[in-house]
Amino acid sequence: MSNPYLTAAIHISGGTGDRIDLAWTNGSDAPYDAILVYRNGALLTTLYAQETEYQDPSVSVGTAYDYYILCGVSYQRSNTTNPITPLSLQAPTIGTAALIGTTVRPTWTANGSTVDYWEVYRDIDGSGYTFITTRSPAQTSYDDGAVSGGQTATYKVRGYIDGYGYSDFSSPSNSVTMPDLEAPTIGTTDRSGWRELQGGLMATIAAPLFVAGRKNV
Repeated sequence: MSNPYLTAAIHISGGTGDRIDLAWTNGSDAPYDAILVYRNGALLTTLYAQETEYQDPSVSVGTAYDYYILCGVSYQRSNTTNPITPLSLQAPTIGTAALIGTTVRPTWTANGSTVDYWEVYRDIDGSGYTFITTRSPAQTSYDDGAVSGGQTATYKVRGYIDGYGYSDFSSPSNSVTMPDLEAPTIGTTDRSGWRELQGGLMATIAAPLFVAGRKNV
């Protein structure tokens, strides 16, 4: 005698698991007069005739569910599915990108369920966004030290959940321009105040002149 075999899968709409789809193969006692669907150990619904699937729309994000079915007069029992949890994968909210020393730090805030990882993308001077790094679920900022002086950087972020895929991208961050730093230049020494002393020269005004090279600050 073979029992029915049950599978469960999350249906995803707009980045959110909005229902759980059940499907099964009939056992050796088919055709059945009734099929009883159980969720988390409690009777959920009764189906008739030769149904082989059911959609459960009354699920909540973040709650785990398992299922089994009882079929026919002899109540053939299927396997119990592994717990399955609907999640919500939404685009993160981008925060302020800030200049921190010689790095640019974009930040963001998660929306929905915990992701498996984040992906950070950067645009330099309007050249288009390219992937630069991944971050763990708890890391919601990145110190980017690859922006050169005079370049303007903008960022986007998206999340990934296994089985759901990628969220939409966040909106672009504010743009941050890295200051263009130049090495200081040394000027000429003013010799006008030098005077002769014991066959040599002694400077009364002998300090070299240094000119800082920082601009755009």
